[in-house]
Amino acid sequence: RPMTDSDYLVFSEYLDYDPFTGVLIWKQRNSNRCVVGQEAGFVNPLGYRCLGFKGKQYLSHRVAWLLYYKSWPPDFIDHKDGNRSNNKIDNLRLCTKSQNNQNRMVTGGSSEYKGVCWDGSRGLWMASIYLGGRNKYLGRFTSEKEAARTYDAAAKEHFGEWARLNFGVLNEKT
Repeated sequence: RPMTDSDYLVFSEYLDYDPFTGVLIWKQRNSNRCVVGQEAGFVNPLGYRCLGFKGKQYLSHRVAWLLYYKSWPPDFIDHKDGNRSNNKIDNLRLCTKSQNNQNRMVTGGSSEYKGVCWDGSRGLWMASIYLGGRNKYLGRFTSEKEAARTYDAAAKEHFGEWARLNFGVLNEKT
């Protein structure tokens, strides 16, 4: 059955949520695995906290949202700081899929910076940004950091508060 806002009553019988720490604590047993007074759930391979409840798995940030606001979030929730297990209420915000994707961390690739890759055929660092379903070329640079700063400027311009920056408040590097 689809989840409803009345699910708040069921979840709140079993779980306490501390919005300042982001932790869900069992108030009563839900299964043989849970222990009253202990933190609910586990961290999955993608880095999200999850919990089992009445035979189903839930993302803890969605349950935290439910317990704090007394309704299920409509679609996507973004972790502002990029830490998928930080479920403090001031770190969670509603977003679109596109906004959530803009706030992703750097993963793999030839550069440690978002929006930057090594162009081996030219021996230069290339900056690009994903806009409107396409990669937009931002230029080639001799310095990896210069390419990263160029990406940051474009990300700020196009994504505002949703931008995951290489050099900035959200992701400070020197």
